[in-house]
Amino acid sequence: MSLYQKLYGFLPVGLQNLAVSGYGYFWKKRRFGGVFLQKVKEFKDRNFFSYDQWIDYQEKELRKLLVHAFSFVPYYNKIYSQCGIRLNDLQNFRIEQLKYLPIIEKETLRKIGGTELLSTKRSSGRKFFSSSGSTGTPVRILYSKYMHQSWSAAYEVRCRNWAGVTYDAPRAMIGGRRVVHGNPGKSPFHRINWFEKQVYLSIFHLSKENFSHYYKAIKENNVEYVVGYSSSIYLMARFLLELGYPKLKLKAVIGSSEKLTHSMKAIISSAFQCQVYDTWSGIEACALISEHSDGNLYISPDCGIIEFLDRDHNPVDYGSEGEMICTGLLNYDQPLIRYRIGDIGIPLAPLINQKIQMPRVKEIVGRTDDIITLRDGRKLSSFNRFFADLKGLKEVQVIQIDYDRFILNVVPDLDFDDSDKEALILSLRERLGRVHVEISFVDHIPRGKNGKFKAVISHIR
Repeated sequence: MSLYQKLYGFLPVGLQNLAVSGYGYFWKKRRFGGVFLQKVKEFKDRNFFSYDQWIDYQEKELRKLLVHAFSFVPYYNKIYSQCGIRLNDLQNFRIEQLKYLPIIEKETLRKIGGTELLSTKRSSGRKFFSSSGSTGTPVRILYSKYMHQSWSAAYEVRCRNWAGVTYDAPRAMIGGRRVVHGNPGKSPFHRINWFEKQVYLSIFHLSKENFSHYYKAIKENNVEYVVGYSSSIYLMARFLLELGYPKLKLKAVIGSSEKLTHSMKAIISSAFQCQVYDTWSGIEACALISEHSDGNLYISPDCGIIEFLDRDHNPVDYGSEGEMICTGLLNYDQPLIRYRIGDIGIPLAPLINQKIQMPRVKEIVGRTDDIITLRDGRKLSSFNRFFADLKGLKEVQVIQIDYDRFILNVVPDLDFDDSDKEALILSLRERLGRVHVEISFVDHIPRGKNGKFKAVISHIR
């Protein structure tokens, strides 16, 4: 935990709002400055490319990326050379030849992401970002300012704009950052980022008893749209309807990070009187899938290429489940080429007679975790950032035995020690309160049929 994080918890609410806004000012400049508006225009100009135009665009971008990776990234130069691949091969590369390139595993990214996977020719304003670590396996991704602004522009055009909102409109965010301290904590259960017109809602204090404070925060700050963890937004919508509050009229709700089912969307839409949009990406920023107002989930071809493969690494048919192998087209400082991101999707045929002719998916076959219920009534729908900053973990599964008793199934890394164990327990208690935590070390956490495991299991009903 950084000094900033330690001091933040002791500040009064007003100064915490000031601290959050200061961070928001830095964050806004980094994402929405520089080339952001230029890139927004470029993404908009490509919205209505034909299917053939998209293929031509992707091949040109893919060739540039592969040549750069071979020339300046030690890892790719080594493995491609070992496969007999030469620079001339990459200069004339075609998308259908991707199957001949090696797949990069998440474990490889974890081990050499800060060394051999980095380009020796890097852009300015570089910063590492960590994944949420929902399974205990966070990865670190290097963003330059240029890449960060390009990625933010893609999200602006294909997520916010498609939902009818913009980055500078008042919004509420419910995510994994710990902006409100204390268990069970005192209201208000949100903090204000003035520079981004953002109300940041705490996932760690969400309950029926506390919901009036969440409702008030959204209403009094003239929030136009809500973004964040899908299951947390769903819980807020459920509480609103169950408690009989007047429905809120928003412009949109944009869910992310977790599976958003049709029944969840129906309840959210009813509570907030707007269309609900699904999105999928990841801290790796090597692919973006977003929902358009026409109801289709489109892959943004200018962000990355997604292959949907079966167990033998052959392409699946449209309408069939396939493992998603991603090649990002935006990040040249730490390229991810044929990266096994760990998710499964169902591809659909592109609609070549419509305005939007991007690749489509039917759904992302994600993991659906249980909701944790604590003794004081709080409900936690996501553990996405609980373990993001912890070391020595390969995988973690949280099992709730009773209201205040938890078992953590941990697959440790080789360097896991007693200090890491203490940090793991402390991370849980800081967010949940005085709960009993038992650590169970395992070699492997069993997977379901889709190759994924439930990160959170609760025996409380």
